Amino acid sequence: MVSIIHGFDRKKGRQHNFSSIEKHFSALKSVGFHVFDWLNYWCDMLLFDALIGNTDRHQDNWGVLWNQNTGNVAYMAPVFDNGTSLGYEILESKMANFSNPARMQAYINKGRHHLRWHVDDEYQSQHLDLLMKLSERHPALKDRIKNKLALFQDEHLKAMMTLCTQYPVNIPLSQARANFVCELVNERFQIIRNKII
Repeated sequence: MVSIIHGFDRKKGRQHNFSSIEKHFSALKSVGFHVFDWLNYWCDMLLFDALIGNTDRHQDNWGVLWNQNTGNVAYMAPVFDNGTSLGYEILESKMANFSNPARMQAYINKGRHHLRWHVDDEYQSQHLDLLMKLSERHPALKDRIKNKLALFQDEHLKAMMTLCTQYPVNIPLSQARANFVCELVNERFQIIRNKII
């Protein structure tokens, strides 16, 4: 991002945008480098970010892995640093407020991804907007998103979150927060599914 956008501000990352990322990967391909499956990776990562409400996927929170033994082929790094998500900033004493559907909807609508779609966009994109623009630009990705959503199972999420409450750590995950995370992810899932399908 720094090399392709003049004056890129690494601290704020305001110019971080998907259109420039796409141009970068196309430019790599044009000079004989290939980043394996990068577009599907971005599709999956943006879907994951939309489900968990991640707001911090800045330019240092994704990467490309190069290996001398693979020649001109590189791979996207596994998704990392997803902490600014899942309603982390909501105090447990305030979580009951979100049983009001309008409050939950307003909270989800307020959230934005770190990315803009284009460098000149005034604001960062909402999670769902990024997915919609991506599937409009690359129509085959709409089926990929649908197939990924079809794998989502609420009971698996609940079981996983309950398991997380049992870890013996200094500040354990409470069952109340685990339930809140499930409600939040389920609501995001319904919004994405209703719009994409």
